[in-house]
Amino acid sequence: MYYVINGWPRVCPEGYEANHRIFRELSIEQGCLIRGSRVVIPSSLRRRVLEELHEDHMGIVKTKSKARSYVWWPRLDNDIEQMVKNCLTCQIHQNMPHEVPLSPWPLARGPRERIHVDFAEKDNHRFLLVVDSYSKWPEIYHMNCTTSTKVIEVLRMLMASYGLPKTLVSDNGSQFVSHEFSEFLGNNGVKHLCSATYSPKSNGQVERLVQTFKNFLCKTWGKFSVQTLVAKFLFSYRNTPQTSTGTTSLFLKREVRTRLSLLRPDPTEQGMKAQSSQKYYHDLRGRTRNRTFEVDDPVLVRMNAAKGGWTWEKGKVISTEGSVTTGYQWMAGRY
Repeated sequence: MYYVINGWPRVCPEGYEANHRIFRELSIEQGCLIRGSRVVIPSSLRRRVLEELHEDHMGIVKTKSKARSYVWWPRLDNDIEQMVKNCLTCQIHQNMPHEVPLSPWPLARGPRERIHVDFAEKDNHRFLLVVDSYSKWPEIYHMNCTTSTKVIEVLRMLMASYGLPKTLVSDNGSQFVSHEFSEFLGNNGVKHLCSATYSPKSNGQVERLVQTFKNFLCKTWGKFSVQTLVAKFLFSYRNTPQTSTGTTSLFLKREVRTRLSLLRPDPTEQGMKAQSSQKYYHDLRGRTRNRTFEVDDPVLVRMNAAKGGWTWEKGKVISTEGSVTTGYQWMAGRY
């Protein structure tokens, strides 16, 4: 206030640089230092003014807007930001932070390299869902009990069918973090990874399957038995090309026959027609015919001599049974 009344010196006093930069905007009104229409608050009162500005716990932007209508001091915006960020009430009730960048799982190089497991439930019916990371091939098991022992029994049968996976990914359910389950995987050389707590997306490979399966159950529940519903879902899901792979044959290495396959022409029928046509024209060209013989009919039998080559010998039919290819037995030298 002294410098505003008496003028600023040529050399700005230490600690007054911020005020000196706006000295043309400063004035005194009724004993108060004013910048335009805003009161300049001394350092001893700034904390009380900040508390008053933030009494309603508005955000940073609104608190700054309110302050710019009434008060000013050097680094006012910075002080407001620090106050709001350090306000416990504001931190507790703030919006969820932005999602972190997507961190996808490493691509599996073959079937059963990594499998993901999780549970789904519908009207007290529990299901264990397993999906192969490479081929997206699903397995679903209706579970009467979800203890570690029962889960191990199911996984043991799965491993007996397809072999041991390298890695198994699950959530932090009690079945999957028990000592019994860890010991089972360790004894079979399977690495166990647990997804982040309260973050289903980190096990998204199977979470998407769970969501699709639940939607299917909601639409079809009660129309068939539980076992039939599971079979219908698996048959349809396995034979629908996956968005990520664009195919259904990564796991079985072949296309599964479905009712829609009946719409396509059968290539075997064309092959049979071609084979029949080939036989017809072959037999017609050679004028071949099936021959029949009776017992005691005289015949000529082609014999393979040791050094003389093929020769014809006289013979007689002694039986018309016993030969698969011709239906006859001949004995050379009997007239």
